[in-house]
Amino acid sequence: ATRRNTVRKISLIHVNSFKIKEKNTAINRLSNSPDILANLKNQAQVVAPYENALKALIPPQESLLEVPRWIEGLARARNINSTFSFQGEPSISPGSLGVASFYIQGYGGYQDLIRLVRDMEVNQPKYLLNISSFSINRHESAYRAEIYGTIFHSGPSSSQENNPTSTQI
Repeated sequence: ATRRNTVRKISLIHVNSFKIKEKNTAINRLSNSPDILANLKNQAQVVAPYENALKALIPPQESLLEVPRWIEGLARARNINSTFSFQGEPSISPGSLGVASFYIQGYGGYQDLIRLVRDMEVNQPKYLLNISSFSINRHESAYRAEIYGTIFHSGPSSSQENNPTSTQI
């Protein structure tokens, strides 16, 4: 009987020592909280400019209405006759960026068409976009380009979400 009592006491001591270790770990985490908070605040200051830049490149969904005008302006500056259209409805999944597929057809000089794509992606990016397909073919006295891609958006703005009469694009 004494041996059983001794084994029980040892088991209780082992269980209690484990609980004490868990509580010490929790206490250590809490005592480091001010340091962790200070570190997070410093990181937030470093990240803020990048966050602002991304927000500028990833507009709310309703701002996509401005994309055709932007493309038209870039094409006109390169003497390219162009047409722009969205393909289907913009989509967004919870926890991710929304995407809107597009198609551009342009007629002009070979180098001008190449420069148009460069302007869209690098030189004058107004939106975060992905060009998934780009082809150039000789067409009569000029070249014809076909560009397929997607533009990323952040979804409807909060004012759009709260206004049921708003038109979705």
